Amino acid sequence: MNGFFHVAKVFIRPIVGLSFFLIQALRADQAGHTSFPEFLQAIWSAGIIRYTVNLEARYVVYYGSSDESYMEKYLAVTLPI
Repeated sequence: MNGFFHVAKVFIRPIVGLSFFLIQALRADQAGHTSFPEFLQAIWSAGIIRYTVNLEARYVVYYGSSDESYMEKYLAVTLPI
């Protein structure tokens, strides 16, 4: 774990790593460069077939078709009321 992100398992796909495309899609979305539909298309193209979100524990797990998984944890955010 490097403080903010944690790899649960490494994605491996012949020739090009699946995780590269997932991380690329995540970072583009986090930077505000994609809409939600574009983000969904990008992670689907990266081989993600589903994801789960835990709002209380602040993490998302992305799943590939061969039961690979990648987890990202997020820091708590306090919004002004």
